[in-house]
Amino acid sequence: MKDLFTKSLTASLLAVLLTACGGGGGDSKSSAPVAPAPEPVAISGNNEEEEVTADLTTTPDFTFSGSYELTVVVEKAEYKGVQYYVNVCSDYEASDPMTVKYDSCMLRTHVTEADQEFVLSLSESQASLLAQVWPMENGAEPIDIIWQKGQDTATWRISF
Repeated sequence: MKDLFTKSLTASLLAVLLTACGGGGGDSKSSAPVAPAPEPVAISGNNEEEEVTADLTTTPDFTFSGSYELTVVVEKAEYKGVQYYVNVCSDYEASDPMTVKYDSCMLRTHVTEADQEFVLSLSESQASLLAQVWPMENGAEPIDIIWQKGQDTATWRISF
């Protein structure tokens, strides 16, 4: 009986071993399902709890807006007999002559005989704008006017 028990145990161990090894040869391109990698665990160097968005507090006058409004006033034309066109653009290089990417223009208008007022919505990161006033004459060069963001610059008056 002891001999039968030993043979039975040996056969069972052999079967388990073969099953654990995968059973040998076969197609090397076959794919077995791969278990997903475990989620990374954040380990902080101190025992303080990490701050979450729900823990943030602000003052009542704080807005979560990333933009502000700029009022642009294009003043009336002083020079009779010449028409003017104005572009206000955000993407330009200060050079001689000015290099402007005209697809960045936020305002395009002609100058009239009365002041015109426009409101532009700018991102907080927008620090400057370029206004180019074009006289509508052959060979005319634009008049370049640059606006810089400051603390009290809610209105920009474009006059030439």
